[in-house]
Amino acid sequence: MPSSMQKFMKVNQKKEDNYFLPVTKTLTEEVEERDKKGNIVKVQKPILWEFKVLDSEYCEQIKKDYEKEVPIVDKKKGITTYRTKFDGNGYLIRLAIESCVMPNLRDIELQNSYGVQGEEELLYAMVPKPGEFSQLLVDIQQKLGFTDLYEDVAEAKN
Repeated sequence: MPSSMQKFMKVNQKKEDNYFLPVTKTLTEEVEERDKKGNIVKVQKPILWEFKVLDSEYCEQIKKDYEKEVPIVDKKKGITTYRTKFDGNGYLIRLAIESCVMPNLRDIELQNSYGVQGEEELLYAMVPKPGEFSQLLVDIQQKLGFTDLYEDVAEAKN
């Protein structure tokens, strides 16, 4: 008789494949496709970037880099307490950088072509439109399983 834990065994865990996103309309390539009449035409399409899904443990390690203890001083009582401050935006940008497989944001030649140093500066340079940059961060969050609690509740009700 198989164990009741059999279905939870590592062998049954699905591995996430890399995925592709059109990140910006400012980087395009010419592709051939058929129009409504069946004719082959050349069109400009955004270049697809390749991303990987990061695991929970790695994301937690990254998250610690964006947490810092901030002193809160109560002058009346003469007490200092500490609160953890979290840089959520910095964390999301780092997740995007770490998830990105292609282009290789660590590539020095690519950074030099944009006149920047570092992955974050390169990402901003390659995705100059703020709406596209925000959408990239949303897409990464969704692929990593971060969902809006309200969406989950609404889905459960249906």
